[in-house]
Amino acid sequence: MMQITTTQAGGKTTIRIDGQLSIADVALAKADLVAALTSECEIELDLGEIGECDTAGIQLLLMVRASARSQGRKLATPRQSAAFQASLERVGIPTGLFEETN
Repeated sequence: MMQITTTQAGGKTTIRIDGQLSIADVALAKADLVAALTSECEIELDLGEIGECDTAGIQLLLMVRASARSQGRKLATPRQSAAFQASLERVGIPTGLFEETN
């Protein structure tokens, strides 16, 4: 089961994803992530508590990253769980791809 927590402080929106991020959860997660992209705040994705992430979850996060970049927005992922990093590695995506972008 996935849980998303969104907080805003100091001009930054932090979205924390806990649990699994799989195809069954993507629609719910997408709504929260797209809402964050419409704010004027800097965006931080806390992925430190993701327990499982499939290719649908990875695609969603890549879409958010690409959308933020196309808007010239700062997006940071200060924490990534070992499970999330393993999911990236399984599909051949370097974990560094989710480093801070402008």
